[in-house]
Amino acid sequence: MRREGSQVPSTTSIEEIGKAEKPSILWHVGIILLTALVAFSVVFSPMRLWMQQRTQAQELAQKVASAEERNQGLKDQLARWDDPDFVAAEARDRLGYVRPGEKTYVVVDSPEVQPVSVTPGDTAVEAELPWFLTIANGVVQEGVDKQK
Repeated sequence: MRREGSQVPSTTSIEEIGKAEKPSILWHVGIILLTALVAFSVVFSPMRLWMQQRTQAQELAQKVASAEERNQGLKDQLARWDDPDFVAAEARDRLGYVRPGEKTYVVVDSPEVQPVSVTPGDTAVEAELPWFLTIANGVVQEGVDKQK
């Protein structure tokens, strides 16, 4: 029952169908690039997070090692205070304690002395100088006099 005016599809060969439906090479390259981009983003994000955590773990391990070293030093210092000789030495050094019968000598720093040039016979300047500089100047002056 064919109606007039209707067309029957023509038979096409398999070669014609293959030629008409073939995608271009650009389409294949686009698909490959898109797949590579998705794969990169899926792998890169966890990899970056893993690297950050690894760096952070190394920093924390260094801090722990430093804290343990400091802790050991403090324990050693605390253990030294159990020794009575150490306590006595610290009392002598820090507090100035002495044992009964010992004599204490305290050396006081002298004020800084400004160098002064002295001419022979200037008694006013010699009176201002400390006694040891007056003696030293006399020795130097005597040596100069003998060389002349």
